[in-house]
Amino acid sequence: MLVNSLYNIVDQIFIGWGVGYLGNGATNIVFPLTMIALAFSLMFGDGASAFLSLKLWEKKIKMRLLKELSRYIIVSCCFFWFIHLLF
Repeated sequence: MLVNSLYNIVDQIFIGWGVGYLGNGATNIVFPLTMIALAFSLMFGDGASAFLSLKLWEKKIKMRLLKELSRYIIVSCCFFWFIHLLF
């Protein structure tokens, strides 16, 4: 996220020189949305990896693990589809 923020700062400088204040305004509106999307994707990805590693450590039945994983993927897809509809 730090690299993405630094990229945004440099991008703002070049957009300010090339496009002007309207381009800077547009990127300032979109940047928080991309940070929110990145935060949610990291949250779901880290949560899924921790969940799967715990289930594998417990040596649960493979079908139960696949069922839980498919439920997690479906919920994630529905969430991001809903966010996509909002924006």
